[in-house]
Amino acid sequence: NARLARKIVERAALPYRFPILEIGPGRGALTRWLLEAGHPVLAVELDPELVSYLRFQFQDYHDFIVIEGDILQLDWSSLARNHFKPPEVIIVGNLPYQISSPIIERLQRYHRLWPRAVLMFQKEFAERLLAPHGTPNYGALSVIAQNLWQIEKLLEVQPGAFAPPPKVQSLVLHFRHRPDSPGVCHLPQFAQFVHASFRHRRKTLTNNLKRFLPPDLVQKAVQWLQQNRYSTMARPQDLPPGAWPKLFNCLYPATSPPSP
Repeated sequence: NARLARKIVERAALPYRFPILEIGPGRGALTRWLLEAGHPVLAVELDPELVSYLRFQFQDYHDFIVIEGDILQLDWSSLARNHFKPPEVIIVGNLPYQISSPIIERLQRYHRLWPRAVLMFQKEFAERLLAPHGTPNYGALSVIAQNLWQIEKLLEVQPGAFAPPPKVQSLVLHFRHRPDSPGVCHLPQFAQFVHASFRHRRKTLTNNLKRFLPPDLVQKAVQWLQQNRYSTMARPQDLPPGAWPKLFNCLYPATSPPSP
């Protein structure tokens, strides 16, 4: 739906002329409005037929480049460095829903590359990113995302906006880095720690920690829970997002932690 694509670009209100790395442009519904809004666009598309279509469709735009490739196999920093100076981009994409989790992981990995991202997800996945603690959708994904980013719900998209229509609803989310993001040394290990802590949601956090931490660190975690007025019988979903970096930094104040 062209009107919807235009509305997404307008609502995102991205800084003028800021370079865009577009994931999976398809037939260019979002691409057109990004270019019309004045943004240089570097698009990565997996389908070679769509790559040829996009090159023909946008041949009159000098600020448009399309690359045939798998966004999950490419180095995003190298892409930006090779095409833009300074090498900083806004990430935009109507994602194939099966790659939502790997894309979130890469947003973490390349967090210094982008100041904003505008991405469309299946509604259920988006709600996991936004879920408050203590709710069924709250999990490791929620903890990591909410500690790193401010996430704004831009638009809900009905199946009829697509051809062919999917069987699910979609949400467009706008990501910005949190100015008050808590300092976490070893971000990849922090993410692994949170995922490991949520592996068995019905078990207490302490019992989950026992599965991958040595006894002395488990005891240290118990002391941290007590000192911060959390029950030692708390489950992972009982701790709000802001508690997790504090717990992690308590366990690993300076040294590089082992992977769970």
